[in-house]
Amino acid sequence: MPRHSLEKVRAQLLRAGISPGHVNRYIRELQEHLTDLISRERGAGLSTAEAEAKARTLLGTDAQLVQAMLDRSAPRSLAARAPWAIFGLVPLVLLIVTTALLARWSMTYFLPYRELAAAEIPAGVRTIGATLSFIGSYVIGPALAALCVVIALRQRLSSRWVWVGLALIALVFGPLGFHILLPAPESGAPGSIHGSAAQIVFENGHVNAVATMTTIGVRSIALFAASALVYSMFRQRIENEHA
Repeated sequence: MPRHSLEKVRAQLLRAGISPGHVNRYIRELQEHLTDLISRERGAGLSTAEAEAKARTLLGTDAQLVQAMLDRSAPRSLAARAPWAIFGLVPLVLLIVTTALLARWSMTYFLPYRELAAAEIPAGVRTIGATLSFIGSYVIGPALAALCVVIALRQRLSSRWVWVGLALIALVFGPLGFHILLPAPESGAPGSIHGSAAQIVFENGHVNAVATMTTIGVRSIALFAASALVYSMFRQRIENEHA
């Protein structure tokens, strides 16, 4: 019997909130038992197709197999028990803490180079500054949104907290724009390394409020739209496969 014959059981158990680890072990047990039943029926003289059909009947219906697992009182996943924490609280805490640690480490690392002239700052230091700026401004938020999507899809969750979490990540990440600003090699005096953890647009040395709010809005909308689209597409695909 092909392995996918038990995928509907897996999907129903995951939607019921059972921990993926327990579901996977249960499905392996069922598959092994099903293989033994098929071998026994084949030994009794049935054809492969007849043996598979009878073995699947002996194993039980999908509803019976699901109920048997539920009757074991298997532990539910944390994401199913507390989706508000997994998709709402934890990502926001990670986003804020990660950005704060990145800023703190950067201050310590780049401090010695503030005493150097711009032309004396090593190229490797500039590369590190550019890399940290890219990670802080474009990677952390999308990575946390992707993690939420993966957890939701893996556990077949349809909680509104998935959507709330993606929205909160986008809203908080939008104003964040971690930047390490190192002066160009041909520019002036030492002490001109600057850092920022906010997405601020300057124009002629002053904050451009309109451009700043527009940038923040575009970042938030783009992140939410992209993560929501990916989640919807893969969720629909999974549902169609196991319909």
